[in-house]
Amino acid sequence: LFKPSRNQEDEPTVPRPAGGFDENPKAQLLETFTNEDVINILKRMAADDAPRDIDDPDLKLLAEYIEKAKSNKKAVDLLEASVAGFAAVMQSRRDAPDFYAEVSKGTGGAYSSVAAREPAKPKPSMKVLDKIGPSEESNRGSAEATFARLLEPFDLREAKVDADRMYNALSAEFPWMRDANEMVAKAVALAARSKTKAFKLKPVLLNGVPGIGKTRWIRRVSEISGIPTHVTNLSGVNTTKSIIGSERGWASARPSLPAYAFLSTDVANPIIYVDEIDKASGWEEVADAFLPMLEKETSGRYADIYLLGNMNLDAASFMFSANDLSKVSEAFLSRVDIVHVRAPNEREVGGVISAMLEEIGNEAMLDIFEIAELSERLRARSTEIYIRNTNLRMVRKFIEAEVGRTIWMPPGPKLVT
Repeated sequence: LFKPSRNQEDEPTVPRPAGGFDENPKAQLLETFTNEDVINILKRMAADDAPRDIDDPDLKLLAEYIEKAKSNKKAVDLLEASVAGFAAVMQSRRDAPDFYAEVSKGTGGAYSSVAAREPAKPKPSMKVLDKIGPSEESNRGSAEATFARLLEPFDLREAKVDADRMYNALSAEFPWMRDANEMVAKAVALAARSKTKAFKLKPVLLNGVPGIGKTRWIRRVSEISGIPTHVTNLSGVNTTKSIIGSERGWASARPSLPAYAFLSTDVANPIIYVDEIDKASGWEEVADAFLPMLEKETSGRYADIYLLGNMNLDAASFMFSANDLSKVSEAFLSRVDIVHVRAPNEREVGGVISAMLEEIGNEAMLDIFEIAELSERLRARSTEIYIRNTNLRMVRKFIEAEVGRTIWMPPGPKLVT
């Protein structure tokens, strides 16, 4: 399915318009885009409009190529062909700007006719709940009204990058987590072979000491793949209520964790991340509450005791983290793939520190020059802090404090260190 390579081309393939090129439309196309002003307007508008339909993989790939090629003066014919294909798809949508329709006319109708002839395929989706049982007479309609969205189909989301790009992106930032990086890349490769293309991971538990990047890694998997994540932390939890929910009749009654995951992510295949499963006060009982959700035989018809219906969890990806496996039951451990995560060394930690510096700088709305200056000034000191403490959380706190000082400091004499 997937074999990591050290020399992957970090450039998306150029998509061909549906139906391909023939000599006459291509000549018309190149003639249309001779005007540099038209080219620049198209690039800008196509890139700006891409987020309006971020779930459409074809538009996403086109927009990504356009973004990468904005400053590239080579292969103008291929770039503008991509832009024209983008314009044609946009023109076929009811909310498309008139500008795209004009561009499509300018290509002799070669692309608009294809768009009109081949309507967009419906996105793959699935139902996650078969029914919501009736409420008590005195409280009729509350569960049905509040959670009615769960009865409608949810989209099955495809990863927005291929296996090679997923592996390369994760390896650049987390080189010490090679086994985990390969696991995700293989899941992307397997999904690409499936009918729905929906991303899906087998249940996995990341085991390692605190502060070595487990939670950050899961967040980056979500960001790079485009698969939304629902996060819960079990530290101090002493009942199963937050996992399996509770029966109606109680003031604090609620559905199960997966129900909230579907609602918060709005997809049928979310990543459900459970942090610190070994920190729950009643750890064995709490962890074992997940067993019916992880078993292939029962995950497709998981009974929600609040909704009084069966949930289909087959497309969801469950990910867990722990610091001490001795505090997790054998029954639970037998149902997950365990990935042991070691602490990064001085050489390996550089990538994640650079990513932190850029991320925190962007959150503080620093410009690229401020971020570059900050990175140059703090990188060595951040590495020293990590080496001394072996904890990336402490590194992040240091960077956040320094970024805060960059934004504002009280007036008066400054202490130079």
